[in-house]
Amino acid sequence: MPAIPEKQLFGDKETGFVEERRQLLERFLRECSKYDFIIESQEFRIFARQAGEVVDVLEKMPKQSPSQILEKYRLCFPKIEEEQPSEMARYRERINIFSGFLNKCQKSNQVNREMMVNSVKEHQKHAQNYLELYTMFMQYEDSAVEYYSENQMEARNLTHPKAGELKETIASKM
Repeated sequence: MPAIPEKQLFGDKETGFVEERRQLLERFLRECSKYDFIIESQEFRIFARQAGEVVDVLEKMPKQSPSQILEKYRLCFPKIEEEQPSEMARYRERINIFSGFLNKCQKSNQVNREMMVNSVKEHQKHAQNYLELYTMFMQYEDSAVEYYSENQMEARNLTHPKAGELKETIASKM
């Protein structure tokens, strides 16, 4: 279907432009006339008989509901209704295949979710264990420094005042 020939703002009265647009419009109408559902449509009647701006009139037409559009297609394309059982069976089969695929995905997603929940729990346990281990290292360092270095607490590494609050830093990173 060719496009409707465009209008021109300037020079629209020139003979060459008028003749070219007339030929293009004639070609457009010939192609439209091959299809009864186009010629008999309300939109085409407005286009063919309306004086003035057709676009404004077409835009003011009431919007059609999906059921009205479906009924229009059924009237215009009766062969679709004849082929419907085999087509519908094919569509149902494709929908069923896709539905099966979605069910598999859903089961797989549930398994993955459970695995992720378990993984998070294990990660939290490991983080807690590391925190306890670091705490024990710090306690061991304090007691070892106190015992072996005659209470020279500045020899500490993990709990030295210049090291900052290592325990809290480790806890926040875990």
